[in-house]
Amino acid sequence: MTIDFIRNKIENDCRGYDIVVLKGFSPSLIEGLGEQYPLLDDYVIKNGKIQLENINENRLMLSINLNTSDNLSLCTVESFIKLSTHFADLSIFRKKFCVLENNMFELYPNPTNTDIPDFDSSEFEDTENESSLFSAFYSFCVNEDNVQRVQYIDNYSDSKSCIDIMDLIPAKPFQPDCIISDIDNVKILSTKDGSLDAVLDDLYTSMTISDTEFAVEAEEIEEEGIKVFVEATKLFGCPIQLHKISRNICVQPRLELYDLLKSVWGYDSFRMLKMYNDLSVNHDIVEISQGSIIETVVQQAEHAYRGEKNKVGNVLLTSPTGAGKSLLFQLAAIYLAEKYGLLTIIISPLVALMNDQVEGLTGYDAAATLNSNKTAAEKESILEGVLKGKINLLYLSPELLLSYIAVH
Repeated sequence: MTIDFIRNKIENDCRGYDIVVLKGFSPSLIEGLGEQYPLLDDYVIKNGKIQLENINENRLMLSINLNTSDNLSLCTVESFIKLSTHFADLSIFRKKFCVLENNMFELYPNPTNTDIPDFDSSEFEDTENESSLFSAFYSFCVNEDNVQRVQYIDNYSDSKSCIDIMDLIPAKPFQPDCIISDIDNVKILSTKDGSLDAVLDDLYTSMTISDTEFAVEAEEIEEEGIKVFVEATKLFGCPIQLHKISRNICVQPRLELYDLLKSVWGYDSFRMLKMYNDLSVNHDIVEISQGSIIETVVQQAEHAYRGEKNKVGNVLLTSPTGAGKSLLFQLAAIYLAEKYGLLTIIISPLVALMNDQVEGLTGYDAAATLNSNKTAAEKESILEGVLKGKINLLYLSPELLLSYIAVH
């Protein structure tokens, strides 16, 4: 990002504050801003890195008290965190602080000269006695693609009388350009798979964007990250189109699904279910065939099986007892097993329900339950059946799903 954009943000939006605290910006960019505004803790940055061992709350306190001019000053968020640790009430400084947050990221590249281990790794546990230095500033660190990314501790938000939090990019509501169902030639953005983070990273770095047409699932259209992306493209002068994806589940089920319905359950036709058409718009009710839902589940599984990540969508269904929910995933699972040899895992906390569902599949013998009521020999036999492809529907209790034996 060009320093001019952030400088203009400070000049236009941070008037009336005494000190702007910079959170989520690179040390080199902060040094660049320090050429125009006094940087109260310039001593913590050396060779483009934050030197955590140089952070000193007393030295910052002295700089704040000695700064009697009306001009705005800057400091790093690391120094500010240290200051807030030692002074519960920052109003004693009689200064107005503004924490300017780089909200284009949730996690930030490690700005320090310290090698910070992944907090979920055994390496972090091994450094328990050495971690106090970076743990005083960062609540989390993850190592992704050999890049350490950190999240900051927030120990200052409670001092609302003298501190305001300001986002670099305001998350403003927007209207999608249109609703689409054909997404073959559109880049999908999601907060769940890293695609939004990657685009925001490129946009922040270069203030340009290569793609100009995007689409977002309906359930994510109100996510703050999506709003930030749209507003950033406007502020950076990068015109885009962003569409809302409409997943049409009123699709005709393939004939093989009717054949399985007849051979396993003995039915000739699917039932119609009542559900909301689009809760993000209104409460209109539509009727959708069980077959359409099953076909949709199968299609999404096929996209995943073929590695078509851009086309895969989740299917979430809630319906009352007696609506035939079990048929929806069981028939889809049997079809996927017979055509592609795929295993479907069904998670259920109720052992009795697992047993009832497996026993209810009288026309299908490749289903089994794995729960705490099974003996070690029974569990081993079931897992062997899974490995040999003899079991295609496996009912698991949550605790076994997370256990060593289930994983192996």
